[in-house]
Amino acid sequence: MDRTAIQMAYSPFGAVVRTYTTCSIIGVNGTTNFNLTNEYDYVPSDLSFSGLYTFLGTNFLSRNQTSKSSLWWGESLMSMYWAFSNAKMQIIADNQTSYKQPAIRKGTLYFYPNDDSQTTNMTDPSFFECDFRFVVDKGQGAYDFLMPTTYGEYRQYTSLSNLIASEAYPNIWLEADVLAKAAYSTVLTDLGQVSAPTNILTDPGLLSYFTANFSETRHSIANAYPGPADQRYGTMNSGPLGTTPSVMSAKYLCQMPQRKPAGILFWSIAVADLVFLQALWFLFRFVVDTMFLRRHPERNYCESCMEQPRTTSNTYRETSPGSGSRYSKEDPGLEMGGLRPSARSTEFRRSGSQSRSVSQQRLIPTESIDIGGRQHRY
Repeated sequence: MDRTAIQMAYSPFGAVVRTYTTCSIIGVNGTTNFNLTNEYDYVPSDLSFSGLYTFLGTNFLSRNQTSKSSLWWGESLMSMYWAFSNAKMQIIADNQTSYKQPAIRKGTLYFYPNDDSQTTNMTDPSFFECDFRFVVDKGQGAYDFLMPTTYGEYRQYTSLSNLIASEAYPNIWLEADVLAKAAYSTVLTDLGQVSAPTNILTDPGLLSYFTANFSETRHSIANAYPGPADQRYGTMNSGPLGTTPSVMSAKYLCQMPQRKPAGILFWSIAVADLVFLQALWFLFRFVVDTMFLRRHPERNYCESCMEQPRTTSNTYRETSPGSGSRYSKEDPGLEMGGLRPSARSTEFRRSGSQSRSVSQQRLIPTESIDIGGRQHRY
């Protein structure tokens, strides 16, 4: 009753098959164990309604009738007994309610290898043992539970052979047992366990035995049509049965240190050194330039600016090319171009011209014009 409305349209009851596998890898450091959990539901919750009355083809990643014949038959076996066991469970519930008896609302069956039995034949009902719990809806919020101790001794009623022989309620033990064996064999095949003592999907005789009633079983299902095979093994064209050994590779867990080739080592070290030296050179220039310019800010000027003579507010100089006259007023304490000025105060050497004041010589620009073949300066 916890399933969606679309799932119930395909099949009022629905089973979710989970397999739990423990794997081990023996390495140089000992044995490493890890667990694998797989879930199978032929009618998942996100299924579209458009697939009604057709083969759904869900939950298997790939499907190839020729190259992966064993998995192809494994999918067929699981989907067929998924539909068959759920249809049988619905019939049992309908019979209870028709006689106004409490019906099963939900339940779980746990199949595990029988450690006490030495049988390796999967056709034997004692290959698995089964622990179970069922919730019986008694109405008005009251519930009852079915478990092995409901019928007697716990160890006695976890035996599938006893449950099948006594037809204990609900009598779906045989159908659920085949579904569990189909899932068990599919996982062994998918994991490439070629040395498994028994596997339906790698044994033609076992596969023919468990698919013998495919034609009749297909008529005892609800609206979820199984597939891809709908007839017994041997009547349909398919490839040979078998599987290939699994190989788990983890190169990043290499335990043996290995030296790289000399050429790769040389270029790796050379590139790393060049990058490191470039970074050091950049840092050195940055530090030196920063400290030097703080102490000598005049170094920010260009070389041509540094070569020009310096003047102060009380230094004036006028020089006329080709003229022997010159006026200069210089501060005795100022050094210009490496020459010290004369101590003489002021010198006038201009014949036939009117002397100008110092302020006039500073403010008035000097121009030269040619009048009558003679040059005059203003």
